[in-house]
Amino acid sequence: MRVVEIHIEVSHGEGLVREFLLWQDRRKTMPYDIAGYAGAAQVRTGPSVSDELVAEFEVECGADGVSNKLRYSLSAEVVAGLAVGTYHYDTLLAPPGGEPYLFGRGTVKKGHGVTEWPT
Repeated sequence: MRVVEIHIEVSHGEGLVREFLLWQDRRKTMPYDIAGYAGAAQVRTGPSVSDELVAEFEVECGADGVSNKLRYSLSAEVVAGLAVGTYHYDTLLAPPGGEPYLFGRGTVKKGHGVTEWPT
Protein backbone atom coordinates (compact mmCIF):
# COMPACT_ATOMS: atom_id res chain seq x y z
CA MET A 1 0.00 0.00 0.00
CA ARG A 2 1.30 3.45 -0.84
CA VAL A 3 1.74 6.12 1.83
CA VAL A 4 -1.44 8.19 2.14
CA GLU A 5 -1.25 11.97 2.54
CA ILE A 6 -4.02 13.67 4.54
CA HIS A 7 -4.20 17.34 5.54
CA ILE A 8 -6.38 18.29 8.51
CA GLU A 9 -7.62 21.65 9.79
CA VAL A 10 -8.82 22.37 13.32
CA SER A 11 -9.90 25.52 15.15
CA HIS A 12 -9.08 26.72 18.65
CA GLY A 13 -11.56 25.46 21.22
CA GLU A 14 -12.55 22.41 19.21
CA GLY A 15 -11.69 18.77 19.51
CA LEU A 16 -10.92 16.78 16.40
CA VAL A 17 -12.32 13.51 15.10
CA ARG A 18 -11.67 12.43 11.51
CA GLU A 19 -12.71 9.08 10.08
CA PHE A 20 -11.62 7.44 6.86
CA LEU A 21 -12.72 4.29 5.07
CA LEU A 22 -9.76 2.46 3.55
CA TRP A 23 -10.02 0.57 0.28
CA GLN A 24 -7.67 -1.69 -1.66
CA ASP A 25 -9.01 -0.51 -5.01
CA ARG A 26 -10.09 2.78 -6.57
CA ARG A 27 -13.63 1.50 -7.22
CA LYS A 28 -14.09 0.97 -3.47
CA THR A 29 -15.21 -2.64 -3.79
CA MET A 30 -12.47 -4.25 -1.66
CA PRO A 31 -12.16 -2.96 1.93
CA TYR A 32 -8.67 -2.72 3.40
CA ASP A 33 -9.21 -4.73 6.59
CA ILE A 34 -7.39 -3.10 9.53
CA ALA A 35 -9.49 -4.63 12.32
CA GLY A 36 -7.14 -5.66 15.13
CA TYR A 37 -4.32 -3.42 13.92
CA ALA A 38 -2.55 -1.05 16.28
CA GLY A 39 -2.02 2.56 15.23
CA ALA A 40 0.08 5.52 16.35
CA ALA A 41 0.22 9.08 15.01
CA GLN A 42 2.50 11.80 16.36
CA VAL A 43 2.15 15.53 15.72
CA ARG A 44 5.43 17.47 15.49
CA THR A 45 6.58 21.02 14.80
CA GLY A 46 8.28 19.88 11.57
CA PRO A 47 8.41 16.89 9.21
CA SER A 48 11.39 15.17 10.89
CA VAL A 49 11.16 12.74 13.81
CA SER A 50 13.79 14.95 15.49
CA ASP A 51 11.33 17.90 15.51
CA GLU A 52 9.49 18.63 18.75
CA LEU A 53 6.63 16.25 19.59
CA VAL A 54 3.59 18.39 20.54
CA ALA A 55 0.69 15.91 20.53
CA GLU A 56 -0.34 12.36 19.73
CA PHE A 57 -3.54 11.39 17.97
CA GLU A 58 -5.66 8.63 19.40
CA VAL A 59 -5.84 6.15 16.51
CA GLU A 60 -8.55 3.51 16.29
CA CYS A 61 -8.34 0.79 13.64
CA GLY A 62 -11.53 -0.99 12.71
CA ALA A 63 -13.55 1.73 14.49
CA ASP A 64 -17.20 1.00 15.34
CA GLY A 65 -16.75 -2.61 14.23
CA VAL A 66 -16.16 -1.51 10.62
CA SER A 67 -13.07 -3.40 9.48
CA ASN A 68 -11.80 -0.68 7.13
CA LYS A 69 -12.57 2.41 9.26
CA LEU A 70 -9.64 4.42 10.61
CA ARG A 71 -10.38 7.13 13.20
CA TYR A 72 -8.03 9.91 14.34
CA SER A 73 -8.92 12.05 17.36
CA LEU A 74 -7.49 14.85 19.49
CA SER A 75 -9.30 16.17 22.55
CA ALA A 76 -10.28 19.85 22.83
CA GLU A 77 -7.72 20.16 25.65
CA VAL A 78 -4.90 18.90 23.44
CA VAL A 79 -5.95 21.21 20.58
CA ALA A 80 -6.12 24.16 23.01
CA GLY A 81 -2.51 23.49 23.98
CA LEU A 82 -1.29 23.90 20.39
CA ALA A 83 -0.27 27.33 19.15
CA VAL A 84 -1.89 28.57 15.94
CA GLY A 85 0.18 27.24 13.05
CA THR A 86 0.93 24.24 10.87
CA TYR A 87 2.21 20.95 12.27
CA HIS A 88 3.28 17.69 10.66
CA TYR A 89 2.24 14.17 11.56
CA ASP A 90 2.84 10.63 10.47
CA THR A 91 0.87 7.46 11.10
CA LEU A 92 2.20 3.99 11.74
CA LEU A 93 -0.02 0.91 11.54
CA ALA A 94 0.87 -2.59 12.71
CA PRO A 95 -1.08 -5.76 11.93
CA PRO A 96 -1.59 -8.21 14.81
CA GLY A 97 1.80 -9.77 15.54
CA GLY A 98 3.38 -7.86 12.64
CA GLU A 99 5.84 -5.05 12.16
CA PRO A 100 4.65 -1.43 12.08
CA TYR A 101 4.79 0.35 8.74
CA LEU A 102 4.36 3.95 7.61
CA PHE A 103 0.74 4.31 6.53
CA GLY A 104 0.33 8.04 6.13
CA ARG A 105 1.57 11.54 6.75
CA GLY A 106 0.27 15.04 6.43
CA THR A 107 -0.26 18.35 8.14
CA VAL A 108 -2.49 19.66 10.89
CA LYS A 109 -3.31 23.34 10.52
CA LYS A 110 -4.66 25.04 13.64
CA GLY A 111 -6.53 28.27 13.14
CA HIS A 112 -7.98 30.88 15.49
CA GLY A 113 -11.53 29.60 15.05
CA VAL A 114 -14.58 31.23 13.61
CA THR A 115 -16.48 34.34 14.61
CA GLU A 116 -19.16 33.60 17.20
CA TRP A 117 -22.66 34.97 16.70
CA PRO A 118 -23.44 37.63 19.33
CA THR A 119 -26.01 36.59 21.90
